[in-house]
Amino acid sequence: TSLLLTLHGDDDYEAAPRSIEGATGVTWTPRPGIEAKAVALGMRDHATRVVDAVGWRGPFESAGRTALGLASLRALSSDATRSLRATASWTERRSDFEFGILDRRRRDRAWGLRVEGEVAPSVDRALRAGVEARRLGARETGKVPTTERLDPVAPSERIASLDEGTWHTGAWLEGEARPLAPLAVVIGARIDRLPGERGATVDPRLGVAYRASDWTLRAGAGEFQQGRWRAGYELPDGGGPAGVPRRARHLTVGAEREGEPWVKVEGYLKRYDRYIVDDESGPPAREGRAAGLDALARWTGTERWDGWLSYSFLHGQVELADGRTVSSDFDVTHSLTAVG
Repeated sequence: TSLLLTLHGDDDYEAAPRSIEGATGVTWTPRPGIEAKAVALGMRDHATRVVDAVGWRGPFESAGRTALGLASLRALSSDATRSLRATASWTERRSDFEFGILDRRRRDRAWGLRVEGEVAPSVDRALRAGVEARRLGARETGKVPTTERLDPVAPSERIASLDEGTWHTGAWLEGEARPLAPLAVVIGARIDRLPGERGATVDPRLGVAYRASDWTLRAGAGEFQQGRWRAGYELPDGGGPAGVPRRARHLTVGAEREGEPWVKVEGYLKRYDRYIVDDESGPPAREGRAAGLDALARWTGTERWDGWLSYSFLHGQVELADGRTVSSDFDVTHSLTAVG
């Protein structure tokens, strides 16, 4: 970005933001129905900008590094009614920053193995299942000021080094059937031991689709959960509700029309609860809810023009532990976009 900053006369950067990325992959098919694949990706970035904050003006230096490796094996039976896929993955992310005496260095790692299979004896029946396991680890070091000063020679102390890890294990089962030609029903469930949690969770899911002429009507409901580990990634905001929900319940209903114009409309209701609060950055939350509507229309017009129009309505609220109700961070009531 050096040339871009020079053209704009921006001298706030001591070192212009830079990044480099690389990726490679290989696929091997020893015979029809068998495919092995490996992918590797790496990225590094660095920037140093002059910042004036908390009584100190100086360079804010940030650097990051990401690496990812993935290997998968897929097998398909000769009659295409059975398939099996196994995937092993590894990721590492490092993020460092320095501002005066403030120093933080964090490394996150994850190793995972996932195996899933599908049996579809006919076009109107299918059964899918899978298991997965992931090992997550985090290490953090650095130092923080002991006074209100941030200059490089200000008094400081080392933060308590964080070096911890946890497991995420899960399994799922899903069945799909077409009792009538225009009707499809998918029902399934997940069972997980989530990161940072001791017990197991069970999340049911249900989806229904019905096709009538050019229209397809859909409805879905499900429960989704996340563990408390790594919830500290949330940045503190003294003006907003504090806490991270561990459970969400979703209900969606929609309709989609093929043809000209193409139209899709979807409404949803979502509820969030089982909040955890890791800090006192704001009033603790107890329950959240959101209701919304998304609509999208696309037309090709003529050979010389086309376009699309989208509208979104969203009403989100959070109920606090003291009984008050406030708007959520995602409460954007109306959004309208038109492109031609």
